[in-house]
Amino acid sequence: MINAEYLGLTAYQLAKIASKLEDENAKLRKLAYGFRYCSKTLVCKGCPLYDPSESDYCRGGKLEHELRIEEN
Repeated sequence: MINAEYLGLTAYQLAKIASKLEDENAKLRKLAYGFRYCSKTLVCKGCPLYDPSESDYCRGGKLEHELRIEEN
């Protein structure tokens, strides 16, 4: 199925969109893996979301903000 939104775009424009989607996908994978790690171990060190520069040592909130994920 073709999404009409992308019809008429240049190869460069499509590549730019694909690159952005790949970046967001990588952030989502990291976020999901981090939350799974946290729920199983409850240990911050070794977690892919661990960041000693964050106030709560977790980069999860920052990634959620970057991805525009909101709590309900």
